[in-house]
Amino acid sequence: MPGAHRAPHEPVPILMFHAIGVGNPGTPNPSLWVAPRDLRSYIRALRRAGYNGVTLQKVWNAWHHGGRLPRRPVVLSFDDGYRGHAAFAVPTLQRAGWPGVLNLKLGNLPTWAVRARSCG
Repeated sequence: MPGAHRAPHEPVPILMFHAIGVGNPGTPNPSLWVAPRDLRSYIRALRRAGYNGVTLQKVWNAWHHGGRLPRRPVVLSFDDGYRGHAAFAVPTLQRAGWPGVLNLKLGNLPTWAVRARSCG
């Protein structure tokens, strides 16, 4: 982990993304949409600036259990569980070797997935 150090109280920025893709004309809240190419550009810019992607669990461990964080940690959060997270964000993060955090809204899952989750 580059520049790993103990960080018991280091602030860590969290960048929140909602819909990844291109919204249709008339889509509500167009400012919540991020084009896939823009997401790739953001991650490249963060890497060039020396940031390192981490999970919320790594931050928690550093703050509460003496874990280590890389130099300039950042959390990328993908909120609500939209289709573009799987279609665009996951491959982009995999290519970069960065983790992401999915804050899932069950109402955005297909009905069969919600039923399967509630049964098991």
